[in-house]
Amino acid sequence: MIKKSLHIIHRSIYLFTAFFSRSGIDKFLREQIYEINSSPDNYKNILNVGSGGFVSRSIAHINSGATVLNVDIDPKRNPDVVADICSMVDFGDECYDAVFMVEVLEHVKSPQKALQEVHRILRKGGILILTTPFLFEIHDRPYDYYRFTKYGLELLLEDYASVQIQARNRYLDAIIVLIMRLFVSHHIQDKAIAILLMLAVITLYPLIWVINRIIISDAATTGYLTKCIK
Repeated sequence: MIKKSLHIIHRSIYLFTAFFSRSGIDKFLREQIYEINSSPDNYKNILNVGSGGFVSRSIAHINSGATVLNVDIDPKRNPDVVADICSMVDFGDECYDAVFMVEVLEHVKSPQKALQEVHRILRKGGILILTTPFLFEIHDRPYDYYRFTKYGLELLLEDYASVQIQARNRYLDAIIVLIMRLFVSHHIQDKAIAILLMLAVITLYPLIWVINRIIISDAATTGYLTKCIK
């Protein structure tokens, strides 16, 4: 009974940290999916780079008239097609209306090649929905290679006709996420420290909320939400 209760508490805290660290992403995805569903005739073929998890569950809400293909380099994630986004040799030019790359680019060995391939397979007027981390912990070791600034993304996406980039969250939110993500450490002392820090954050959150909205600086954020039109 005690072991089961501890497991439930551990799982609840883990889900809470995951929810907080994804702040901004879920809302952004809902907005993009709503737009796609509002124009079903324009989005028949959709590619999701990366398979499984909350992203695939979100994309499952795209209108039933669309064909969604999940691609991943790792067969263990059960994608529809096992492929490397850096070399999509079996995919023709301009064959997709929309491409989703959500929290994927940091795990790609050559981000520039990956985005060039996405640009190639997107039709003119097609959209790329891209989210990337900035201030975020190392995860999915050892396949975590890069972090991206807003200006780095602008450089990588310069071939697109339109690029809209927004910060995922505010200055202090980025710090809070790092504190919370300490809980996913494999070391028990890190988890204990994370719980103590989270209790402090929860206690002080009304003050943190106010200060966070007074801070003008945009130099810190957990990551970026990007929509590109080819």
